[in-house]
Amino acid sequence: MIGANILDRLARRRRAGQVLSIFVLLTSVGIVGQTWWAIRQDRQLTIDAERQSGLMIARLLEEHASQHLTVASAKLEAIATFVSLASLTDSEIDSSVQNIIDEQLKISRGANALQFVNLHGKRWTSMMDFPPWAYALEERSYIPLLLEHPENHGLIFGRPLKRFIDGELILPLARNLFDRSGRHIGLISTEINVDYFGGFYASVAKNNQAMVQLIADSGFVVVRSPADPRSAQLDLASNPTLKALLAGPIEGSVEDAGLLVDERRRLLSYRKIRGFPLMIGFGRDFDSVLANWKARAWDQALFSGVFIAFNLLLSYYLLLHMRRVQASEGLLRESESKFVDLFQRSPVPLALILIDGHEVVEANDALLTQFAYTRTEYTGKSPLDAAHWQSAQCRQDFLGLLDRQLGADGFEAQMLRQDGSLFTCLLAMRTIDSGGRRVGIVSVIDISRQRQVEQEIRELNAELEQRVSQRTLHLEQALATVKNMQGELVRSEKMAALGSLVAGIAHELNTPIGNGLTMASTIEAHSHDLLGEFESERPRRSRITPLLESIQQGADILVRSLERAAALISSFKHVAVDQSSDQRRDFDLKATIEELVLMLASMYRGLHRVELDLSTGVQMNSYPGALTQALTNFISNSVAHAFPEGKGGVMRISSRLMAEGQVEIVFSDDGCGIAAADLEHVFEPFFTTKLGQGGSGLGMSIVYNLVTGVLGGSISLSSSVGSGTRLHLVLPLKAPTLSGPSD
Repeated sequence: MIGANILDRLARRRRAGQVLSIFVLLTSVGIVGQTWWAIRQDRQLTIDAERQSGLMIARLLEEHASQHLTVASAKLEAIATFVSLASLTDSEIDSSVQNIIDEQLKISRGANALQFVNLHGKRWTSMMDFPPWAYALEERSYIPLLLEHPENHGLIFGRPLKRFIDGELILPLARNLFDRSGRHIGLISTEINVDYFGGFYASVAKNNQAMVQLIADSGFVVVRSPADPRSAQLDLASNPTLKALLAGPIEGSVEDAGLLVDERRRLLSYRKIRGFPLMIGFGRDFDSVLANWKARAWDQALFSGVFIAFNLLLSYYLLLHMRRVQASEGLLRESESKFVDLFQRSPVPLALILIDGHEVVEANDALLTQFAYTRTEYTGKSPLDAAHWQSAQCRQDFLGLLDRQLGADGFEAQMLRQDGSLFTCLLAMRTIDSGGRRVGIVSVIDISRQRQVEQEIRELNAELEQRVSQRTLHLEQALATVKNMQGELVRSEKMAALGSLVAGIAHELNTPIGNGLTMASTIEAHSHDLLGEFESERPRRSRITPLLESIQQGADILVRSLERAAALISSFKHVAVDQSSDQRRDFDLKATIEELVLMLASMYRGLHRVELDLSTGVQMNSYPGALTQALTNFISNSVAHAFPEGKGGVMRISSRLMAEGQVEIVFSDDGCGIAAADLEHVFEPFFTTKLGQGGSGLGMSIVYNLVTGVLGGSISLSSSVGSGTRLHLVLPLKAPTLSGPSD
């Protein structure tokens, strides 16, 4: 099912992507086509506008040239008219024509140089513009042409040439002359200043970035702007473009690359000058004509490209959005399917109920099982129907709760199944809006077993409470026994310490007392010998003196031994009294520690030594028994644990008076140290590294309790394997008052 949905979704997504791709392609093609069409139309409009502009300029140039040429041609026409009215003999021709020319020059302000050539080639000029020696006849090709063709009654232009006098470029204009009888008598010609045309054409060409050219029908170029030396020798008589133009209408536009000399492709607008065999050509090359069009075309292409890119980007995001929408739709359908599947397969009994009328829309299998229905037997009965409630009042309470809160949580009720069996359940309901209808989701959870278990738990708790009370009583009795045992252990530890002290004192007293006893017996023997010597008849000095010296030496040894014993007994008395009682008194710290070290000499003498660095004048009001017991444990622990058997070591005890009424006592040794794993257990009761070898594990625990409790101070331990051990005590000079009476 899920695989089919995924395939269907992928197919729909693929179809949507194909449709969108086709749309984007067609849109892009349409944009490109429209842009191409617009560019082509713009080009054609640009060329058409250029044609119109060129024709307008050609007309203006034609009108300008026509006015100037008309003036010149009118001279020749007037003279030809007067000559045609005269009847002339051969001898009168030259003089008569000359007279007519002179008369015309007088009455015509516009006339300038005129020339008459008879049939024999004889020339006559009206001014110095035509000196007879300035040129040969053959240099003016139009003269022989007219003389040889009397049938030509029209005007004819010669090739432009430079005037000999001033070097200006001129255009010859001539026509045949006939008398009254129609007899051909010669020709008359005049000159037109071409520079006049050239200056005007140059300004027109420059302003329009164009080429202006005046061309004779016979194929030569009269004037060209910008000037080109090649144009003077150019012969366009056989040029197909010129032939076509001469045969065509009076004006028009053509695309040409050969008529205007430089062979650049131009848009040529032309105009024939009426009444003259001349043609005006105005041409602009296509690069200039289409420059603005190309810029506009690039702008249009760029705009179209940007629009296409924007269209593609928009389509891409639209495709992404469509895919997301399709994915969301698929997820929504999957969620709906999962919801329906979860609703039906949920282990929690659920039902969808219309709030108005309590009609059941859907019920899952767990709910049907809860009320002992099969799917075929179920007829849409609602859990809110009165038939399922044991108590009508309870049902009314639940419905009232729904009306007030539009929902309920943990409403406990007794409900009936189809077979009439009773069960306890928790009802919960949430209201949602589904298509404009208020629908409630109801859960009916059977908690009968839970309530039964709760009752069993309550009964078990009551039984447990009774057992706990009995067990607590037993533990209190055991705790009291443990406390008594702990007190006995502490007292045993104290007595053990006193026993060690007594044994040490007995050992220490044995030497001075033994020495005293030996010296006393020696003195006694020497005394008897001395008395015997005195009782003899003749006592001898040599015998008495050694005896007296021995007695004196023995007495000295006896006195020192008794003093040593007395000091030991005095120290033992103080230390024993202090350790056997918890009496508080004033004492000197240095003297107390020195007496203790003296008493414990038998414990370490031989292999080890104790070094003292004690401050003088430190008076304390505290419990010396607790302090000496702690130091005794330090020394005994070092002797027992710090030094390997048979190897000696050094123990140090130092004291220093601190500020705020405190004293610092440091005990250290250079023994083997304590392992890191054992450091945190040193002060714990019954912890020892020599269990079964004479250690009880209570020594350092008792020390910790004495220092922190009785003496009111603090104790810390630092050690590492191979670097010895250091115990640091900080004690108040005045110990705190104990809460109970002293022993």
